[in-house]
Amino acid sequence: MKSQSTTDVDFDTETWIEVPTQFPSGPYESTEQWAKAVAFQTTDGLPGEADLRDRTERAARVITDVRHEIASRKFWYFPREFGTETVAHSYIMEYDGVTPVADLLTGDAATYSFPQVVEHEPVDGKRIVSVAHTIPVEIDGEDALVAGSLRLARVEKYVLVIVDIVDMQAQMIGVVFDDAVALAGSLSVD
Repeated sequence: MKSQSTTDVDFDTETWIEVPTQFPSGPYESTEQWAKAVAFQTTDGLPGEADLRDRTERAARVITDVRHEIASRKFWYFPREFGTETVAHSYIMEYDGVTPVADLLTGDAATYSFPQVVEHEPVDGKRIVSVAHTIPVEIDGEDALVAGSLRLARVEKYVLVIVDIVDMQAQMIGVVFDDAVALAGSLSVD
């Protein structure tokens, strides 16, 4: 099963811009064409538009290069007041209905971090569970950075709709938290 692209969504499409996972896609023949179009749409009419558009276009190119092996959809967190390079990947995981969802989301993170599990208010009667934790990042064999990870699941009968976010700026996990819950609660399954 995979997530279904649809224009009838509840999450804020001005905050979460859907990014093609491959090109050509719709009217866009290439990454370059999509980056220019999205930069124009997101900066039109804002103060400092020309400089902002240039920075946004560069960020859009970076976003298209971020890969996830099994994701069927990709979203860029881009509230108009401040652009970010936070990327959310969405995919479907089969679910047996028995294994605790938090265990599936946490994986081995407890061996190197202190995962924070939250059971959210249901969205349309569906459970939403999230796990946030940090990830040590090594550069040249030295622990240099701590990235943030946020994985959310909407529990369906036989599947989990997963939204997976890893950001090199760990503090962005707190910034995107509520919006990520809304995204996880809104994505369709076919």
